[in-house]
Amino acid sequence: MIGSRNGTLAVGIASAAAVVALLFGLAADRASAATVACGDTLTRDTTLQADLTCSGDGLIIGADRITVDLNGHTVSSSCVSAPCPVTDGIDNGGGYDNVRIVNGVVRYFEHSILLDGARRNTLSGLNLNGGGLDRSGSNAISLTRSDDNVIANSVIMGGDPAVLLSNSDRNTISRSTINGGISIRVGDGLVIRNGSNGNRVSNSDISGSGVGALVLDSRRNVLSQNSISAYAGGLMLSGADDNTISRNILGAPPFSDALGAFGGGSDGNKIERNVVTSSMRVVGDSNSIERNEARAIRIDGDANRIERNSASANGVFDINAILVSGGDRNVVERNRASGSFGEAVIRIEAAATRTMLTRNIATGGQDPYGTGNGDGIEVEAPGTVISRNTANDNQDLGIDAVNGVIDGGGNHASGNGNPLQCVNVVCTP
Repeated sequence: MIGSRNGTLAVGIASAAAVVALLFGLAADRASAATVACGDTLTRDTTLQADLTCSGDGLIIGADRITVDLNGHTVSSSCVSAPCPVTDGIDNGGGYDNVRIVNGVVRYFEHSILLDGARRNTLSGLNLNGGGLDRSGSNAISLTRSDDNVIANSVIMGGDPAVLLSNSDRNTISRSTINGGISIRVGDGLVIRNGSNGNRVSNSDISGSGVGALVLDSRRNVLSQNSISAYAGGLMLSGADDNTISRNILGAPPFSDALGAFGGGSDGNKIERNVVTSSMRVVGDSNSIERNEARAIRIDGDANRIERNSASANGVFDINAILVSGGDRNVVERNRASGSFGEAVIRIEAAATRTMLTRNIATGGQDPYGTGNGDGIEVEAPGTVISRNTANDNQDLGIDAVNGVIDGGGNHASGNGNPLQCVNVVCTP
């Protein structure tokens, strides 16, 4: 009897516990599915059950480790034309960590999603709009002092820029479409700035009505396998050191740089295996520019390596296929360059010192003005080492070098318009 009573008591306790657990579960489910209103602070997992149109903020994150599932619904600002108040669609300005925001639309706010001091958030499956045409300074996603977050599988439109990383490290952006803009020709796609280090951007389509992407005063970022283009330039660097830019398609109109310098020099970057549909301009020191396809490559700085690239100048916008305009100890090696417009295919200007020019191929230099230009290689800087280059089928000279260059031997030239073929270096056919 004692055993039976104890068994009955145990079963009763277990049944009561199960009922309590069920009631708590139902309560949690009801909380998750409860009606959510504009301006609510969310402290538990929440699934939106209807669209929201808000005159102020949309939803406010108020706890760590919660999921906000928009469930295919839209959170909108009711203000769609200027002037509009400063409002946020989903606000994690409180710095809550491990938050997931997924599966829906947020639009017309100053910031569609704002993270400030937040870590390990995930933003996925979203369609975001950074304020349309009238919200100057808005962003679709704004990260400030926010590290280790993930942005993936989203369409991110509008704002200047559409995505902003400021003083934010080790974030990942992948498989997304990013397009910035607040008016005609105003609005960058992606800006990484203010010491935002170690971020990774991959497999995304990035554009804007201003510049596609800017990396400013930030280090060790990786931009790989993206398509980046915009009206005012594709990808711009300023004070951006030790970054890797690889296997991207970089585009811009003929008068803009698809990869360019913006303000201060950038050092120690690896720029490799990109397809650059316009020109490439690098200002800074100790950069590696290798195996890119570009319309024109321009270098100004010290100890850069320009190696194994293919450059093909075309028309009025590209005077030279490869130009070293200044700097010390630059190496130009094993490049294939063709085309020029009234100058040389490869040109080393007088301000460049101790340049090494070796094993390059230069063809198709043109002189449409009849001014005696159209060389394959033109070297204006004494002290340049010229060795083992090939310059064929140019309108004027194969290699035109000033007195004082260093002939390293092994240069070849044939089929050039000037019967001398080369000046101040020895060339063989």
